[in-house]
Amino acid sequence: RRHAGRAAGAARPAVGIAAEMAREQATRVSEFAQPRAEQAAELVRARSSRRSDPTRMAG
Repeated sequence: RRHAGRAAGAARPAVGIAAEMAREQATRVSEFAQPRAEQAAELVRARSSRRSDPTRMAG
């Protein structure tokens, strides 16, 4: 794990913390992107077979 933003983060702690949180969020998203994409595809297929509104998305 690289800490390239640590020097800048020391001068501006809020910015450094925000950047770190953003990196953590991006890592989590990339880890769960594939299974969630597969779930979404199954959901779309089920909905299209039931003739429900395709523009409404479940949370």
